[in-house]
Amino acid sequence: MSAPWTDAEVVPERTTALDLFERTGNRTGQAYCWDSLAHAYRGLDRHAEAIGCFQRALGLFRALGDHYNQATALTGLGDGHAARGDRAEARACHRQALDILRELGHPEADDLQRRLTQAAPA
Repeated sequence: MSAPWTDAEVVPERTTALDLFERTGNRTGQAYCWDSLAHAYRGLDRHAEAIGCFQRALGLFRALGDHYNQATALTGLGDGHAARGDRAEARACHRQALDILRELGHPEADDLQRRLTQAAPA
């Protein structure tokens, strides 16, 4: 069995898939590709690119009415902003994600609430 793909390998593969999804108008595929690219860029410490990808994914997930993945994209955005030192923007994104997760009654809300509490200034 082969090892999972590295983040560096994911970028060209997802970029190719994204092109196909854009040419065929598949917005769901586009959203998931942008999200996957964002995670890969974050793994490569390319946080500005990750943020841009998470923003694209978020817009598509909103247009699709996919609330759970809106929350995951917002969480990723928050993590990206935190990695760049923008704590205020990180907190705003994480709070939006938390609101969505609570509205959905999703168990990930508890974990995100803990993260927000731990990151709160003393």
